[in-house]
Amino acid sequence: MLILFNFDRQFYINMIYEFEPLNKEEKDVLLKAPALIAVLIAGADDSIDQHELKRAIELVNIRTFSEKQDLHPYYQEVEKTIQKDIADIIAALAGTAAERNPVISDELAKVNKLLLRIKAKFARDLYASWISYAHLIAQSWGGVMGINSVGLHEKQWRDLPMINEPAAAE
Repeated sequence: MLILFNFDRQFYINMIYEFEPLNKEEKDVLLKAPALIAVLIAGADDSIDQHELKRAIELVNIRTFSEKQDLHPYYQEVEKTIQKDIADIIAALAGTAAERNPVISDELAKVNKLLLRIKAKFARDLYASWISYAHLIAQSWGGVMGINSVGLHEKQWRDLPMINEPAAAE
């Protein structure tokens, strides 16, 4: 089991109402998802692209106020530790994309069970936000004038195939 966090976030994550059915470890899994997505996409082609990581951090900041209202508290909590979380993931998973990406994929797949336990609308909003986040990171660097900016390896991961789309909200 990959342990990437060793500090107490309990005070902060209690403020995300939709996380109430989850325990601390489960909440941490959802909070570290953007960092895992950032490293997965930025490192999809073997070398971890610093421009894409910088953009990933900027996107989290932007989402604290520009994302759907129900996701603001989530991104406010993610923003507090995103840089450290990314650094911890990179330190724990040094190596090639072929070694790193399956581990990250397995970590991200853990959110599937958790998304079923929170409110359906919030789960769908979070899922859609993660997908757009991955796409924006993939498009943030490379190509010529934005053309062909998404590489073949990034295309494989940018739709986050390890995360199942939650059922429609009632």
